Amino acid sequence: MSYPVLNSSVQWDIDSYKKTPVFNSSVQPNVARRGVAAVSMMPFPAWDFNVSLPPTSSSSLLSTSSIVSQFLGTFGAAQGQGGLWWWNDATDYQVTTAVSGMLDAVSTSANYMTTTVNGTSTQFQLVRTLGGLSWDVIQNLNGSPNIYVNGDLLSSGDYTISNGVVTFAYGSPAGGPPEGATLTWSGNFYFLCRFGADSFEGLSMIGSQNGVPVWTCDSIKFGSEFI
Repeated sequence: MSYPVLNSSVQWDIDSYKKTPVFNSSVQPNVARRGVAAVSMMPFPAWDFNVSLPPTSSSSLLSTSSIVSQFLGTFGAAQGQGGLWWWNDATDYQVTTAVSGMLDAVSTSANYMTTTVNGTSTQFQLVRTLGGLSWDVIQNLNGSPNIYVNGDLLSSGDYTISNGVVTFAYGSPAGGPPEGATLTWSGNFYFLCRFGADSFEGLSMIGSQNGVPVWTCDSIKFGSEFI
């Protein structure tokens, strides 16, 4: 499915840029306050953002060259928080093989959502590492990625991709990667986002520069979602 794209030409005010990984855990302390019962509902993080547009000179708020106007176009296309949109984040949009990986995406597999390649599974979820310790699921690709098995680049005819899940079909007979293989990839991606509200505060004209109004928009909140 295709969504509106807020592209990398819309830059945020770097001094206001806030981004944090988010989990959803259920934590229940016992009566004696000795230990807790806890479970994470999300094995992989989503991301929350709180950003502002930098002051932008434009003779009209709705000028096609205005960054504010481009942002409002995405907000309108998504109908506020009612719809999803893709964000091409200029600060975080690319995965290299050094931080990439794939997780077994066959739900019946004993190795489900691990990097172990058992020689029979053919579907694997694209991920990247966070500090070398945990995984960040990548579902929304921007362009075609490169897929590697044991460091060898595969032909695009050896697999298909949907929502970041690679289905392998190569070799003779056609199947998945061999047992114990190392799966890596490289490419660009979008964050799939939803605005935090149907409106936002802070859209204002804050002055003028050489007679041209200067616009800004503060505290825009949104978060990433999984498909």
